[in-house]
Amino acid sequence: FRAETDDGATLHGFREGHGQPLLLVSGLSGTAGFWTQIASTLGRSFQIIRFDQRGIVGSSRGEAPCDIERLARDGLAVLDAAGLDRAIVLGHSTGGCIAQAMAKLAPGRIDGLILSATWLKPCRYMTAVF
Repeated sequence: FRAETDDGATLHGFREGHGQPLLLVSGLSGTAGFWTQIASTLGRSFQIIRFDQRGIVGSSRGEAPCDIERLARDGLAVLDAAGLDRAIVLGHSTGGCIAQAMAKLAPGRIDGLILSATWLKPCRYMTAVF
């Protein structure tokens, strides 16, 4: 499926499995393909939603400057395009930062967060890396 954003990006998404919705958000420059192996396993218990982030593989870049809040809004647009009001969000690395920002922007749409190898706020090291 495709999700359209308010700044003209088109995000390429995938849906598989059955059950409670689980949005998978990969790290920086993330692709839906990052989750391919685990998605088939998780799809036995969850409806898996995953997507290519803006400007990566099947998704276009859009016009807005890119920051964590913009990427969180993209995640919400993916939920909208999938016809989902709510989901658990699993975020890995920068995807965990995006997941936390989604929960801050739209707490009523997030049933839970699963955070992997991520951080709460920038530190000196992460600021230097990014």
